[in-house]
Amino acid sequence: MIRDAVGHEVAVVANADLGQDVVDALGKFCLHDASSRRTTFTRANLIASTERLLRGVRMGSAADREQLVDRVVEAAALRAVALSPERMSMPEAGNPFLSIRGRSSFEHEETKRFTTTQILDDEAFLIAGTTATAPALDADETRTALTLVRTREGRPLSEDQAAAAQAVLCSGTAIDGIIGPAGTGKTTTMKAVRDVWEGTHGTGSVIGLAPSAVAAAVLGEEIDAPTDNVAKWLYESVGDGAARRAVQISKLEAIVDRHQSSIKGSPAKGGAGDRAQARLNAACTRLATKYAEQAKYRMRPGQLVILDEASMVGTAAAAELARQADDAGAKLLLVGDAAQIDAVEAGGFLGWLERNTNPPILTSVWRFSAEWERTASLRLRTGDPDILATYLEQGRIHGCPEGTAPDRAYQAWMEDTKEDITASLLIAGDNGTVNDLNIRAQLDLAAAGRVNLETRVNLRSGVAGTGDLILARQNDRRLKDSEGHFIKNGTRLAVTTIRPDGSVTATRTDTGALIELDPDYLHASVELGYACTSHRSQGVTVDSAHTVVSPGLARELFYVAMTRGRHGNTCYVDLPDPEEEHAPDEWGMVRKILPEDAMAVLKGVLGNQAHEMTAHEVRDAEHGYANDFARMVFEYDYAGSSDKTSTMLDWLDANLSPERKEEITTDRLFTALVHAGPPLNSANPQNASVEEMLKAATTESATDSPRSDVGVVTAAFAPATAEGRRIQQLLQDKISARLDQLIPPLAGDDSPDWVNELREEHQETENFPATVRAVTAWREVSGQQDAETPWGTPPKSTDKTMTDYYERARKHLPPRPTNARSAEPEDVWANVSFAEDHERLRFAEQLTEEFENLGTLGTIPVGWDRTPTPGPDEIQPADIDAAWEL
Repeated sequence: MIRDAVGHEVAVVANADLGQDVVDALGKFCLHDASSRRTTFTRANLIASTERLLRGVRMGSAADREQLVDRVVEAAALRAVALSPERMSMPEAGNPFLSIRGRSSFEHEETKRFTTTQILDDEAFLIAGTTATAPALDADETRTALTLVRTREGRPLSEDQAAAAQAVLCSGTAIDGIIGPAGTGKTTTMKAVRDVWEGTHGTGSVIGLAPSAVAAAVLGEEIDAPTDNVAKWLYESVGDGAARRAVQISKLEAIVDRHQSSIKGSPAKGGAGDRAQARLNAACTRLATKYAEQAKYRMRPGQLVILDEASMVGTAAAAELARQADDAGAKLLLVGDAAQIDAVEAGGFLGWLERNTNPPILTSVWRFSAEWERTASLRLRTGDPDILATYLEQGRIHGCPEGTAPDRAYQAWMEDTKEDITASLLIAGDNGTVNDLNIRAQLDLAAAGRVNLETRVNLRSGVAGTGDLILARQNDRRLKDSEGHFIKNGTRLAVTTIRPDGSVTATRTDTGALIELDPDYLHASVELGYACTSHRSQGVTVDSAHTVVSPGLARELFYVAMTRGRHGNTCYVDLPDPEEEHAPDEWGMVRKILPEDAMAVLKGVLGNQAHEMTAHEVRDAEHGYANDFARMVFEYDYAGSSDKTSTMLDWLDANLSPERKEEITTDRLFTALVHAGPPLNSANPQNASVEEMLKAATTESATDSPRSDVGVVTAAFAPATAEGRRIQQLLQDKISARLDQLIPPLAGDDSPDWVNELREEHQETENFPATVRAVTAWREVSGQQDAETPWGTPPKSTDKTMTDYYERARKHLPPRPTNARSAEPEDVWANVSFAEDHERLRFAEQLTEEFENLGTLGTIPVGWDRTPTPGPDEIQPADIDAAWEL
């Protein structure tokens, strides 16, 4: 069929046909693709890039394709820089629970992160620029000049705006930043910076750059300075534009030299002499034009380069701009908000700047008419879930079941646009919903007589009639409006006239300027403009905005959407239908836990940060996680548990039939039997009940396990094999060393408040360091390093793992002085009602009764795995010690 359609045989490639040199070249392309999309990436990202690269290659089988993909990914990974350190070697023998696909189970290949040398170098240059020197203004003169600045409304700068401008104008650092949350007056601040800088360095000493042509145009109008978009600047300064211009200049210089030589041999006037002079003059004019173009895209000493919407500029582009500024002796100012939309390509530097250099942050919100929304928007920016209650009280959050969110948002938008179609913005999370809303708006407006579809033109998606609102999606410097500005990606227009040839006259909604758009541009680069995504809405300000929110939306996109309207920003939350949720198993027993209401969905949205971290930050985080105390403790316990499980399964294989093994491994007491160990001296293991085997095993086992050198964190069970003990000892040493590093100062100004509180409870005795050690271990394991009180929040009774660690830690405390006030942490069981969980209570009582009948309860670490941790009335001191000791 394919052969008949294309008229020739389709080439089928085999994995074996591709030599290693070809695979290495493909790996290089794959790495470039992955690193251009994100700052750091995983093996899965490399696989995706390889699949994109090979999508046009036809192979004989799926298995052959998988083998080729693996080869290319491996070649790419070898070129990449690994950010995740190697922690564990492959276990030497035996235990299947400690290895997976030929590697240690503690090494997660799928989550390991990579980057490239180029990204690290670009980031390093930018980071160095935040401490390098650059031109600075006099502090006193700048302060005086800023007091004289007035906004367009005639008011002076706000305190935070003046402080931000003062800081960057006088810092003397090569790379500075201003963080401006939505609606805080970034452009007003930049205008003040431009005015004061040019007051010292002269007209033209400030230029502006932005990631899009629309943003650059707005910036230029706001700060009254020459601006361009980043891609155009790089194209003309170091890209193909600069290369072509260099060739043209070289040719023109040769022509000028040739004409000058010919003039020397020609008569001074008349005939050939005049013609030679004319040719020389024309060449000189063209050469001067090229020199001027070249100078336009070259930074100068003492210049200030403002990079607006800097979070949307990739690291490579920002680094190139910084290098140009450094070479010229100029200063680079990054302005934007990392809590809004990130760069499409690898980025993240503005976020690093905010987290690491303490840049000035604008805090006065001016956009919103409602006072409460000014404060609320800043809390929304930081992901504070408590602020959602305020939005709900103000009627800004609506839960919409069964896919009704787009309809609710649309109806509200239609109400707000009865008088002015541009007064409100309709925002959705995906292009499919945007397209549906656009078509619906067009048809309803046509039915209302506001749009005429009798004569239509074709767009890249759908059609447009007179009165329709359309959106340009491509820059075209050849198409200019009545004010001389070219059409830009993101410009919204209203169709006013449709001509017979398919061209239209449209009016820009922002400036009112007229522009003519030809049929080719309409068909390739224009779509309906009633609804848009959050990405396209950034930088837009309207009277009201209505946003469709679905589970999984990123916090940054939600924040942008909820800050577009001056007088109202409302979201309509799509509540998922549990009946339509896909179950991965055929019985439908395993299902995704879905949020029950709009507030639950939005809390998930606020917790879903999508902003990118720099490779330097990821590398630090990966090395930190490699030595994370809690991680090593969990691995420590898993090593012992898995070793015992493997030993028990080996014993069952050697001594029992497969049918008998199945009975035992599915018994509810199997976990307790694993922890007790194989019943080596059982008289008849083939026929013995699990209870009898458990009694035999616990009788043979020691009542106490050896204590760990860690002294605070101990396992509930010890390994049964030499290899298991080797791995656990390795982790034990790492845990002990890491805990030594984590112990805070016990006295002095550096001693944290929780240590001082603990000292009051336990008094300063020889046991106090051990007390701090035990509490530090619990704080680390439970992730409460910043808790104000020593013990933080006790675990919930349903969290069996954390409850076990909590009990082990507090019972492991050294004896307190008899005259010290009670240091008992809050009892984790104090507010637990076991009546609320009848099944767990019944199972716990039954299991306890069975163990008591065996007479061995005091030697079994109850509550570690499948068995519920008993309550205070059921547990004995011996149980706690057994669970705590190694």
